[in-house]
Order: sequence, then structure tokens, then C-alpha cells
Amino acid sequence: MLYDSQKQYYKDCEDKLKYFALCQISRCKFEIVDLKNETRRINNILRKCFARDENDVILCKCFARDENDDVVLVYLKKSMTITGFLEEIEYFLQENVRRNVREPSLEFLHRKINNDIAQKKRELRPKFAEEKIEQELNRCFKLLDFLEQYKQTYYKLGEEIKGMTLYKMYSENPTSLNEHTRKSHDAKWIDYSGQLNGKTGIIYDEGICGLWSMKSDYAKGCIYSTVAKHHYGDRIFILEPINDCHYFITDEEVIGDRYYVVDNFSLVCSDDISKVKKLFEKENP
Repeated sequence: MLYDSQKQYYKDCEDKLKYFALCQISRCKFEIVDLKNETRRINNILRKCFARDENDVILCKCFARDENDDVVLVYLKKSMTITGFLEEIEYFLQENVRRNVREPSLEFLHRKINNDIAQKKRELRPKFAEEKIEQELNRCFKLLDFLEQYKQTYYKLGEEIKGMTLYKMYSENPTSLNEHTRKSHDAKWIDYSGQLNGKTGIIYDEGICGLWSMKSDYAKGCIYSTVAKHHYGDRIFILEPINDCHYFITDEEVIGDRYYVVDNFSLVCSDDISKVKKLFEKENP
């Protein structure tokens, strides 16, 4: 028999894994395969994947990292609908508000699903009674169809975004960063200087999360911000995507596994800040 404290512990663990799985999904860290002609068992299919079986129901095998190792998480139920999936996201976004943290990629996925659902409902209203709309919506608007389109639209090869300049704030001293905020995002400090000593000119994180970078419009608001420097660091990389790597692209951010470093500057040095501002101006004359 489980005591209430034990039940809460297991629920907290399950919620944590679900949250990391949803974040993976929001960053397009999944593959969709067709099991109708698939002879292998579901446990042997690709990592981080959704699949349709012969009855066209959803199966999911997702990997999420806990404090010690990678954990297999079977996340989506066979009955998961687009509206059910939206409710799952909304639960965790509300938890983020309560904890005073943000997850931009999950917020981005939520906006896209919400907008598409609202559009579909507008199309259905002239044809169906109000109480029938959600049932019809879930019948004609499939979650995997949405996710396939989502990935096709926002997950790009580096060669497709060639010429895009990206920015990443970082710190050479992990003790100067806000540990509470970073822990809430499961963000680990990376020794970029050590990576660059390899003379490749490339920084990387090939784990589950990937590396977050900013577009110029978002970076402009960060270079003078004490809070941003405390969260991310007081130096900034100027980055370019690598042709054969994939990148998840939203309004605010870009997430990828590897970037080529063009330059880096200090955000506590006025001369360096002026150089960064000139790069912004060059992008948006």
C-alpha cells in the first residue's frame, strides 16, 4: 500500500517526465513512422518516435532525462486527441506560471495548436451544432497530422537557413549564473571554451535538449539586461547554422545541436557591446 507522500512522489516523477517529453515534442525531437507495414515490435522502433499502427491509433515512445540517466517514457495514450494533447500542455504551462519559469518552445507549440483549433472550429460552426463541434474536430483534425506539418514547417536543415546570424549568451563561470532558474529548465553548464580549444570552431550539445540561440530582435533586449546576464551569462557568441544539422525555429529562438562560432564578445565591455550593436544594425539597416 502506498502512502499519500509516496503517491505524490510518483506523481511528481511522472509529471517531470511528461514535461520533458512535451518539451522534446515542442522542439520537433520526434520521428513519425508508419507501422502498417512494420514487422518489428513497438519497443524496437526508433527512439523519440510516434507511430501509427494498423488501426491508425497513436503510439509513442519518448525518451526523457531524469537526474541520473535516460528514462524510456511511453507518453501518448492511444485515445489521445488534439484537444486532449492541448489540455496536457496547458496543465504544464499553468505549472510554469506557478513556478515563475518559462519554456518558450512549449508556449510556441501551444499557440500553434490553439490557433489551428480555433480556425477549424470557425470552419465547423456553420455545419454542426455547438455540442457536436469538439467531437467533429477530433474526428477530422488528427494530432499526428498536425505534428507532421508542425515539424515540416519549423524544423529546418542548416542549409535552408544559410546566412541567418544567431546569438547565444553564455558564461565562462558557472557559479555566476542563477542556479534556480537553470535547474528549473534542466540546463547544465557547458564548457564552450573547452569545445573551441579543439579548433573546430563548433559548439555543441548532442543530448536531448540541444543548444538554445536567439534571433537578433530577441537578443537586442538581452545585452543590457542584468537579469538576462544572470540567467545566461555575460558573454555572447555570434553563431551560424551548420548546413547538415537540423534547427527548430520559432519567433524568438532557434534550437539546434551544433553551431559554427563566428565570433564572441563580452557584455560587460562597452567596446564589445558597440560591436554587437553594429551587427544588429547590419541585419536590420
